[in-house]
Amino acid sequence: MNGKRWKRSATTVYNIGYHLIWCPK
Repeated sequence: MNGKRWKRSATTVYNIGYHLIWCPK
């Protein structure tokens, strides 16, 4: 399994969610 790829995807999702919280539509 490519753990590095999964971790990178998880980080992206986390960053998007964090940004949405601080910058709502």
